[in-house]
Amino acid sequence: MCDRIVKSLLCFSILLVMGCAGPLVSSVGYYGPTPGPQKVKGSYDQAVKTIDADYDAEDVKKAVIQGAGIIGLTFDVVNDNMLSGTTRWAPPGSEYIANLVYAVYISKIGKRETRITIVVDHLSFAGGGAHWPILLAQRLVASINSVLATY
Repeated sequence: MCDRIVKSLLCFSILLVMGCAGPLVSSVGYYGPTPGPQKVKGSYDQAVKTIDADYDAEDVKKAVIQGAGIIGLTFDVVNDNMLSGTTRWAPPGSEYIANLVYAVYISKIGKRETRITIVVDHLSFAGGGAHWPILLAQRLVASINSVLATY
């Protein structure tokens, strides 16, 4: 009986580590070309935030890259109107680290107006952190806005 419990715990531990450990390699293939909510394979939670900025798309793209860098994010896909990447992230003070994938869409909506759409998905299979896409999206919004304020 005890042996069965130990084997079950070992099996659970292995599944837990496989679900939480190991960074995502690439964001390629997670997001389509259209801004907004999307069906992302393996996502347990998704957050979408939008910013309208009174700057041209080129300046906004630079601000997005710089703002992401300030909070430790990078992009492995960079197109004219979409950037995406992956991270193992946890809010300050948390012990649980989630696998997140994110995309930032840059859409021209006026002569010098640009819409930034941020989409963040939680791909970790075990543990907490289901609300973390919104937390990361909010941090990215704040960081981008702080960079835009310097323009």
